[in-house]
Amino acid sequence: MNTHTTRRTVLKSTGAMATLLSLGIVTAEQAQAAGRAGFDAKNLQEAIQALGGSVSANDQVQIISPDIAENGAVVPVGAI
Repeated sequence: MNTHTTRRTVLKSTGAMATLLSLGIVTAEQAQAAGRAGFDAKNLQEAIQALGGSVSANDQVQIISPDIAENGAVVPVGAI
C-alpha cells in the first residue's frame, strides 16, 4: 500500500466523511469525538471504526463522484 498521501486520497476521504455526515450516518459529535484517530485513518473502514461503528455492505446507497475532477475546488458528489 502506498504510504504517501495523494490529493486524490484526501478528496476521497473527505468526500466520504462529508457524505456520512450529510446522510446522518455519522453525527458531528461522533466525528469530533473520534479525535485524531479519525483523521489518521488510511481508509473509510478505519475512519468508521474510529467513530465506533462498523462497515457493512449495502447495495441500497450508491455514492457517485468522478474519477478525476476538472477543478479540484468543485467536485460534484452525489448519492442515490
